Amino acid sequence: IADIRGNGEPSLGLAQQAEKGGVFHRFDLRENMSPDFRTDGYVLAARSGSYDIVAVDSILEYFPKEDALKLLREWIRIGKRGGIFSIKVPNWKEMVDSEIMWKFKYGYNEKTLRKLAMSTKMLKDISVVITEDKMTITLDAIITNNVKWESLQENLNEK
Repeated sequence: IADIRGNGEPSLGLAQQAEKGGVFHRFDLRENMSPDFRTDGYVLAARSGSYDIVAVDSILEYFPKEDALKLLREWIRIGKRGGIFSIKVPNWKEMVDSEIMWKFKYGYNEKTLRKLAMSTKMLKDISVVITEDKMTITLDAIITNNVKWESLQENLNEK
């Protein structure tokens, strides 16, 4: 399980799954979060197809929109074909009236997140759900991962 998040809290559900015989690796830039791998999010220190589950939570909204596709491709790249990719972002529509909106530089709604995921050409069976409190959007999909590159640098060179 690859856990890529910006909120500093490991997912309890993911950690419990890893305890049942899986491996749980945390990717984070901040040393004080005790990550297994330090990263700025743009390049992950993992081979393509290394993880059954790639979970991304509360981080995409901090990156420039023009980098979103490259980031998603890099994050999906480390997932196994047939594995699960899950990403959570704040629901921008609801954040407009929220006191915490100032924290997020770039916003997404269910339509823009789905479009972004489809544009990676690395996912299928895409499902987008808004939480009951309407504050979070979750996108889950199956990884097709037909990538040729082993890193974001190769991804960038292909463009």
